[in-house]
Amino acid sequence: MRNHFSGYCYYCTHFVAKGAGHFEKRQDTKGFRVIRAECVFKQREEKQKASGVVA
Repeated sequence: MRNHFSGYCYYCTHFVAKGAGHFEKRQDTKGFRVIRAECVFKQREEKQKASGVVA
Protein backbone atom coordinates (compact mmCIF):
# COMPACT_ATOMS: atom_id res chain seq x y z
CA MET A 1 0.00 0.00 0.00
CA ARG A 2 1.13 3.52 -0.66
CA ASN A 3 2.39 5.55 2.26
CA HIS A 4 0.02 8.13 3.72
CA PHE A 5 2.82 9.91 5.58
CA SER A 6 6.26 11.07 4.50
CA GLY A 7 9.40 9.59 6.02
CA TYR A 8 12.81 8.16 5.25
CA CYS A 9 13.28 4.93 3.30
CA TYR A 10 14.58 2.19 5.57
CA TYR A 11 16.43 0.65 2.62
CA CYS A 12 18.34 3.64 1.18
CA THR A 13 17.61 6.43 3.74
CA HIS A 14 16.31 8.87 1.07
CA PHE A 15 13.30 11.01 1.91
CA VAL A 16 9.97 9.58 0.72
CA ALA A 17 7.13 12.04 0.12
CA LYS A 18 3.53 11.16 0.93
CA GLY A 19 2.25 8.68 -1.68
CA ALA A 20 5.68 8.18 -3.31
CA GLY A 21 6.48 4.88 -1.65
CA HIS A 22 5.04 2.02 0.34
CA PHE A 23 4.69 1.31 4.04
CA GLU A 24 5.21 -1.87 5.98
CA LYS A 25 4.09 -2.73 9.49
CA ARG A 26 7.10 -3.06 11.77
CA GLN A 27 7.46 -6.39 13.53
CA ASP A 28 9.57 -5.09 16.41
CA THR A 29 7.35 -2.12 17.35
CA LYS A 30 3.80 -0.94 16.87
CA GLY A 31 4.73 1.52 14.12
CA PHE A 32 5.26 1.44 10.39
CA ARG A 33 8.28 1.93 8.15
CA VAL A 34 8.50 3.47 4.68
CA ILE A 35 10.30 2.27 1.56
CA ARG A 36 10.65 4.06 -1.79
CA ALA A 37 8.88 2.43 -4.73
CA GLU A 38 12.23 2.04 -6.56
CA CYS A 39 13.78 0.28 -3.58
CA VAL A 40 11.02 -2.34 -3.46
CA PHE A 41 12.29 -3.81 -6.74
CA LYS A 42 15.94 -3.65 -5.65
CA GLN A 43 15.11 -5.38 -2.39
CA ARG A 44 13.08 -8.09 -4.14
CA GLU A 45 15.93 -8.75 -6.59
CA GLU A 46 18.45 -9.10 -3.75
CA LYS A 47 16.20 -11.55 -1.91
CA GLN A 48 15.81 -13.66 -5.06
CA LYS A 49 19.57 -13.74 -5.63
CA ALA A 50 20.18 -14.73 -2.00
CA SER A 51 17.68 -17.58 -2.17
CA GLY A 52 18.87 -18.79 -5.56
CA VAL A 53 15.55 -18.13 -7.33
CA VAL A 54 15.85 -16.88 -10.89
CA ALA A 55 13.03 -14.63 -12.11
